[in-house]
Amino acid sequence: MNNNEIVVLVESKLLEGVTREDIFRELGGTDDVARVIASTPDFQLRQKYAKLNWILVAIVTYLGLLKFVLYLPEFINTHFSLYFLPVLLMIPSAAIYFALQIRKFRGGCYGISGLLLVAVIVKNIRTLDSLMIDVKSFMIWLVILIPLIAGCIIAFFLKMKLCPYLGWLGAKTDSAGKYKFINNESLLN
Repeated sequence: MNNNEIVVLVESKLLEGVTREDIFRELGGTDDVARVIASTPDFQLRQKYAKLNWILVAIVTYLGLLKFVLYLPEFINTHFSLYFLPVLLMIPSAAIYFALQIRKFRGGCYGISGLLLVAVIVKNIRTLDSLMIDVKSFMIWLVILIPLIAGCIIAFFLKMKLCPYLGWLGAKTDSAGKYKFINNESLLN
């Protein structure tokens, strides 16, 4: 069973009202299954945070389109070989991919998108010294940066609220090594 089949099965079982622990045991109890279960939000939480999720999708798409628009003239004007085009389009492609995954409420993409936004913010803050020439340049810089900061905050907030059992490298465990979603369904309420 591949990862997509596990995701579809977990989502359908959660929709039927089956507990995460029962799904985990039914699907074999592997670490991959635990990661998928931990990264799949409940449907009540999806409805509750749907608008915020769409805002994050728009911001991450904005990042991808912004990077594409900024990289394209650089690519055309510097006469790079076509072999460098995939390298220049890595950030825009990643952003669009993560936006599509966030639209589907894939829990693992919230943290990664947040980190991607942090990296872009840090890179843009380093350019602030060169932009302190006039007010117009500073305002353009703010128009670009403020949505990215908001997206970063939203991404980490949604990761925390939608996927409380998901850590950075997989499902969270307690001190005994037992997955936190087992016998801990009340955490979501």
